[in-house]
Amino acid sequence: MHARGTQRKTVNIAILDTGCNMEDDFFVGSGIGHIDDLEDPDRWFDCLNESTGPVDEDPKSHGAALTALLLRLVPDASIYIVRITQNSDGLLIATDNIVEATAFATKHSVDIVSMSFGFRDKQHSVQDAINKAQSKMVFFAAANNDGLNDLEMFPAFLEPVISVRGTTFNGSFETQYNPNTWKHDRGLQYGTLAVDVPCVWPDPNRLTKSSCSIATPIMVAIAAALLSFVDRDDALQGYQEKIRTRLGLLSVFEVMTQDQNLVPERRYVAPWQLYANKNLHPRDLIKFALSSVPLRDCIFATSTMSNVQNPSYFLAPDWNFRPGGKIAIGNIIRNPLKPHMVLAKPNPAKPALATDITTEKNWRLSVETTTNLSLSLWGAFLQVTRLGLSVNQERTNTSNFTMTSLETITLSEDPSLD
Repeated sequence: MHARGTQRKTVNIAILDTGCNMEDDFFVGSGIGHIDDLEDPDRWFDCLNESTGPVDEDPKSHGAALTALLLRLVPDASIYIVRITQNSDGLLIATDNIVEATAFATKHSVDIVSMSFGFRDKQHSVQDAINKAQSKMVFFAAANNDGLNDLEMFPAFLEPVISVRGTTFNGSFETQYNPNTWKHDRGLQYGTLAVDVPCVWPDPNRLTKSSCSIATPIMVAIAAALLSFVDRDDALQGYQEKIRTRLGLLSVFEVMTQDQNLVPERRYVAPWQLYANKNLHPRDLIKFALSSVPLRDCIFATSTMSNVQNPSYFLAPDWNFRPGGKIAIGNIIRNPLKPHMVLAKPNPAKPALATDITTEKNWRLSVETTTNLSLSLWGAFLQVTRLGLSVNQERTNTSNFTMTSLETITLSEDPSLD
């Protein structure tokens, strides 16, 4: 992916795995220019505290293979190699190392974290570390390699993590790499190439590999290419922060794959999809996808409503929702753009949550919107209210809304962290 403009920054990717073998032919072969970068002390972190330089002691060279694959796909990215375990057998006792690795990624301003591993049970210390770091980076994790016999593994099923499933080269979801989804995580799930992928493996008779572990760095590479595209395009200034969020990337993935209807709630992601619509420039597609994504500070704000000086307003997905229906105060939702998709509701056996009601008369809002070839939520709102917005060309509109009465219901107190 390329865009006109000046390079803004390098995309930083941390790969949490078994390390990297710098003696592999991929790294010592002619024309490979990554050795010095990867051997930079700041790019290598051994959670086992055994090596000051990159090493992969896993018999299967799992970490080295995934690092080489990632470098093939995004050679301009800055790769941070973090060894969390010596091999797969040590993963169960590596939770403290994963927590330490997340802190390392935060310290080095990593944009994306690649995790080609999983646990059958939730690891609370790892969950806490990911929750703490999610406002600064995006996490990708392999879903599972056990097909319909098991559900998504941890940490792939966590809300802050993008779960990666596996497909064939033509985008068909492979059953073995497409596990069932947990009930709390219904909705679109994404996958990419996972079958017969050329990789660096110690066995000369095994030149390809298939797994969700392979699909994860490929999906990470696609995400990194999107970040780089936005960084390089002068017309996308102001979107760099939005694309560096889970919600931002998922919004772009959704628009890139919106014409797929082969498998319910499954979308195949490939980099060329950004250019598939001949009538829509990739820049406009990204702008449209990110138009309703709030800034990172808004997504992860912890202040109360009374302390918010410039609140963000999200419109309901359509005009059929009524008070007391699916969208209700106190619900825990998975996506602020889809508030009707509820993860949990207040316990009806407990006292109702205390709320405050504020009524404002002659309420006014000034909104600046940018629209292009497709209708955004705000575009639909302007169409319905017949404010004369054209949706066939890009333009910036400043619209003033006046409401005779606006009633706002807020929780009287912030919910507890429990």
